[in-house]
Amino acid sequence: MIGKKILIIDDESTFVDPIKLVLEKKGAHVLWASEGVDGLNQVRKSLPDLILLDLMLPGLNGYQICRLIKHDTRYKNIPVFIVSANDSEKDKNLIKNCGGDLYITKPINFDEFVQQVKKALQ
Repeated sequence: MIGKKILIIDDESTFVDPIKLVLEKKGAHVLWASEGVDGLNQVRKSLPDLILLDLMLPGLNGYQICRLIKHDTRYKNIPVFIVSANDSEKDKNLIKNCGGDLYITKPINFDEFVQQVKKALQ
């Protein structure tokens, strides 16, 4: 993960802070946006190597952001991990339809999470 840019788009700092700490300890450069429009602008500006995206956000929601990213040829190859407390089949199907690469439910298992991030960044 050394030198990789990871963008977290999530409005809950209590979730973001520990994730950021874990990823930075692994050598990643972590960016954070707390609302949808800012997150989409960060994607366009910073071209991250991986995006961690919450579903429920102010402004654009996670489904909209994922769809916009995955339907744009400039960004469609960036892995998008949806990280949400929602764990319904409906949400999982919506994520598949908008192009999300992985669906992770909160609270996350940090060991599994780090392995999934490493795999996506190879």
